[in-house]
Amino acid sequence: MKPLILFFLLLTFALSQKLSLQNCIQFGLNNKSTLKSASSGKSAAEQSVKTSFSNLLPSVGFSGNLNRTYFPKTDISPTAHSQAMSAGISVTQKVYDGGQTINQLKQA
Repeated sequence: MKPLILFFLLLTFALSQKLSLQNCIQFGLNNKSTLKSASSGKSAAEQSVKTSFSNLLPSVGFSGNLNRTYFPKTDISPTAHSQAMSAGISVTQKVYDGGQTINQLKQA
């Protein structure tokens, strides 16, 4: 049993590598879970600020429609088709919401 323990102990030392202080610090920083979660929290906060700021800007919408109908030509109705087109644009801007949007931006 002792030779087996001695073998594993020697194998451990043989496979070990020397690490400098800088390598140890870098390894710790790369693998620390709290730093990773803080980094993702910072990204989420930045996105929240962008979303809150976009609520201050106007929203613009476009729409369009083309409808064409063909009818068989008759003696009563000489036109063989009808055509209708429509287009629309809408712009929406909040004028006053009780300061809710500004407070959301401050909280973000």
